[in-house]
Amino acid sequence: MVVMEDALVDRHGGAAAAFVERHLRHLSRVGGALTILVHPGQFYNPEHPLTLGLYHELLKVCRQVGVRFETAHTLVNLARR
Repeated sequence: MVVMEDALVDRHGGAAAAFVERHLRHLSRVGGALTILVHPGQFYNPEHPLTLGLYHELLKVCRQVGVRFETAHTLVNLARR
């Protein structure tokens, strides 16, 4: 599963982090992976106020849920087992 900061904000506004948390909790039960795509130009861009601090909020959600961070290479190797 892939989520992108602009799409999250467009679709969920201020509830973007809560949306990601729900999906991370679901993935923790059924298995899977999540990629969070954050464009560097959006990270702290005052022209896009709804994305200000979103990346940090998403990282906090990941920590709270207890996600494991893996590289794409590791995920491919895990899938081959």
